[in-house]
Amino acid sequence: MYTLTPIIHPQIHKTLTDKEKMRELQNAFGSPLNLIYPQIVTENLKQFYEVFASHKIKGEILYAYKANKSTAILKELSVTNCKIDVASEKELQQALSAGFVGARIEATGPKNRAFMRLALQHSAIINLNSPSELETMLELREELNILIPTPVFMRLKEFKSKQTNVIQKDVKFGFSINEAKNALKTIHTHKDNLDFIGFSFHLTSTSEKERLVAIEQSLYLTLEAIKLGLDPKGINIGGGFSINYLESSTEWNNYVSAIKASLLDPTKPSMSWNQSGLGLWAENGKIRGVATFSDFYRPYNQFEELNKVLSAELPTFGTISQFLQENMLHVFIEPGRSMLDQSGVTLAKVGSINTSLKDETVIFLDMNRSHISSIELEFMSDPLIIPSNANKKTKAKDGVFLSGNLCLPHDFICRRKVFFPYSPQPGDILAFINTAGYFMDFTESETIQHPHASKLAIHSSGWSLDEKYEPSLITKN
Repeated sequence: MYTLTPIIHPQIHKTLTDKEKMRELQNAFGSPLNLIYPQIVTENLKQFYEVFASHKIKGEILYAYKANKSTAILKELSVTNCKIDVASEKELQQALSAGFVGARIEATGPKNRAFMRLALQHSAIINLNSPSELETMLELREELNILIPTPVFMRLKEFKSKQTNVIQKDVKFGFSINEAKNALKTIHTHKDNLDFIGFSFHLTSTSEKERLVAIEQSLYLTLEAIKLGLDPKGINIGGGFSINYLESSTEWNNYVSAIKASLLDPTKPSMSWNQSGLGLWAENGKIRGVATFSDFYRPYNQFEELNKVLSAELPTFGTISQFLQENMLHVFIEPGRSMLDQSGVTLAKVGSINTSLKDETVIFLDMNRSHISSIELEFMSDPLIIPSNANKKTKAKDGVFLSGNLCLPHDFICRRKVFFPYSPQPGDILAFINTAGYFMDFTESETIQHPHASKLAIHSSGWSLDEKYEPSLITKN
């Protein structure tokens, strides 16, 4: 068996151990059902701050709200010193409703006029995404007669280094180096109306080398801003910090090796539906392609990764944290997935079981792929079985495929083979661990009139509907 055993937070383990309660909640709120753990998010927040403190630098955290739509998480973070990153007018409205004031809100991404207008009216931080957004912002400030300075970041998309060779892919967000220099002049011209906080970036890769080059470029431009007469507060290095989903590197390596082996040798049992290979294929005895899954096992966590970044040395600036400290510059981060690590579980009921034409076992769940999907990335962690009283726990003979409830050939919860200790049966519940970050509701739809999954906030005093959660009522341990 090729298992992928998930890491499980003690609070989640305690919840799932009460199988009768899980069955009651599933019966009451339907399938799928999402469980949110707001207090675990606060634990992650504290660990990020501990990294900043260990480097004796001022660090600010802006939670990327897009990673999960939970209201409970917003309310939990609203009573901390965390800020929030919103990417739409609706997200901004919900952040305000949850208790965040404008000074603790950053408006990011492409902004239409309605989004920009509301952000300006509440004195939110504007993370400028393009030269045209800068023009629109200045027009709207004048139109709205905004009297106090608007705080702004400027997002970069181009990074160069004399010491490190980095081949950049095309990027559609942000300012090139020349555009940034011209924008600095515009901001300086309007310095009584704009408060330039600093440069920001958000990489699409997890490459340490690329992140360091981006930091180096940001610092060079920060010095130019200072020479121009501006007063930047720091640099925003975005999010994208890695998290580890799995207990064992051995299990992970064995599973990935089994996928590749099944492609190289067709006589071996398939590890993916219709031998799709999850983005990989065999060609002349070699594996080609790009996997449709990320590394679910990491030898380090998000806090260790941030520590490593801040400890890194740049050729011109020395140790990053020391340079920031000596120049009284802050570092801002925008964690989404890494803030939500271990804070969510998705429960789904087994509906029926079938055998495919090629004799594969297919388990149909009362959910569809949109309920646990991160833009086509495969979920590479095994769900736990919460058995019904009728399950006799017959030992599983082989792996199975998990399907959604849509009459579409691509509607699989897992296109990979999943190996269980015993065979799931209709009425059982499968618990997918660590789904809060981008998997739980990022692409959720109501196809075939299947309603959005209900959310419950699980906390030290019990549980509540996600939208009814109140941090002030929770017993603090």
